[in-house]
Amino acid sequence: MEKEIEYKALITEENYKNLIVVLEQYFSGEKYIHINYYYDTLDLYLHRKHETLRIRSKKDELKLEYKFNKKEVGFARISEEKSLPIVGIPDKLNDDIIELLGLPKRDYIKLGNLITERIDYHSPCGIITLDKNKYFDFIDYEIEIEIEEVPSNNNTIMCPLINFDQFKQPIHGKYSRFINQYLNNSISSNS
Repeated sequence: MEKEIEYKALITEENYKNLIVVLEQYFSGEKYIHINYYYDTLDLYLHRKHETLRIRSKKDELKLEYKFNKKEVGFARISEEKSLPIVGIPDKLNDDIIELLGLPKRDYIKLGNLITERIDYHSPCGIITLDKNKYFDFIDYEIEIEIEEVPSNNNTIMCPLINFDQFKQPIHGKYSRFINQYLNNSISSNS
């Protein structure tokens, strides 16, 4: 089991493009695409518990990932994560896999996917990530900074290239934003 500590903020497309220009002056960026295939029950059991279950396709690898115990410390978001390799992207997860993750037995079905064009910059203040996310007919932009431990002031980290005021606004994670669009699409198609 791993612990993930990150700062996140939604940004505009213009800010996203400007940050690429600035960051590439100082750090080399690794560009790649990953796809999150989200799973939940029809009544969104995991979403209601603020948990995420996904298969992530990244660099020719498939991993089933379960994120839970999410909390905020200062402006950082912390969560625990269990993951295991998986073969294929099923429409429904089988009970054996669910048991390995410690989840209650339910019908976890694939709700859809979110495609992320990602650039990782390794900097002295942590991994700075810029994401362009596409889900349904929607696109958003995000910056994340992943660090090893929460700073002693429980607030912010020092990184002179980044305006940390943007991290002071609460942000919904990718799965929550995906679910909002999923529900909007469901309502629109039922109208």
